[in-house]
Amino acid sequence: MSELKLRKFASRAEDLVILPDLADLDRQGHALRRRRQAVVATLAACLLAVVGLVVVSHDSPRDVAPIRPPDDSGGVRSYPGNMMRDLASGTYEMDVSDASGFPNVRFTLPDGWNAWEGPNRFNGHAGGRSNEDALGHLTWYVGVVYLDVVAVATEPCGQVRMVDPTVAAVTRAMATVPGHRVVRDAGRVRAFGHPATHFRIRPTAALDDCPDQTMYVSGTGAGIQPFTGGASDVWVVDVGGHPIVVFAAHSKGVPPTIRREQAAVLASTEFTSPA
Repeated sequence: MSELKLRKFASRAEDLVILPDLADLDRQGHALRRRRQAVVATLAACLLAVVGLVVVSHDSPRDVAPIRPPDDSGGVRSYPGNMMRDLASGTYEMDVSDASGFPNVRFTLPDGWNAWEGPNRFNGHAGGRSNEDALGHLTWYVGVVYLDVVAVATEPCGQVRMVDPTVAAVTRAMATVPGHRVVRDAGRVRAFGHPATHFRIRPTAALDDCPDQTMYVSGTGAGIQPFTGGASDVWVVDVGGHPIVVFAAHSKGVPPTIRREQAAVLASTEFTSPA
């Protein structure tokens, strides 16, 4: 997903609203083991693999009924990563971190979702256009991203600093990311079958001079940029003491059926022990 096209989308993205009620997420989740090795090596690698994080939030209508997840008779598939191609419906498992023993995430997708750092979906497609080409013509976007956050920026256009691998430290880091403001106060909730803290952050003008700044460092070795045209609903999930960050993206103008699809992806999310 090119940074130029993301910034063009940012300029068109409209005000955010609240994602669907996620109270029913309480039913998912598994116990798992824990992580973290070679953080310094991860930080070095991540700066060579920068990708943009599109995390825009939007209200969904309260009178829209949830959809049934698609049939998963084909078994669990390995999530292919940032391939920018359509994915078949079904259940996928993703490595959230390269660290040995770190939990994976599993989720179920309807047809038509795109393979990026996390699953996403957008319009703008037409005859002969690839998913990459469609980005330059889209008018709405949804997505879900799962992160093992190992570092955050020290200032809006500065370097990154390591974050302790504790729920409290990651929660503080995500709530105080430089160049952002909290537009919804943090609140303790149950989400994805585990205790979590949910809040919303929004980029400020402090990031205008450095739109390509690496804001978060993922445990997969990727440097994640902020999306400067919207806001992010963030959950820091406490999975047996292990913090996993979930971002949800949802721009204005998304058809109700697509809103229900995103809600279903979130509702299907569970964390699993690695094989």
